[in-house]
Amino acid sequence: MRKLLEIVALSCMVVVALLICIATGPDPNPPYHDSDER
Repeated sequence: MRKLLEIVALSCMVVVALLICIATGPDPNPPYHDSDER
């Protein structure tokens, strides 16, 4: 059970890190936002 929680926590950290990379990346408007605005 404890191992599962550690895996979930690591996965969440990876996802958050990827979101931060995308948000602060060279492209300020990701494709999914872009299609919404047009």
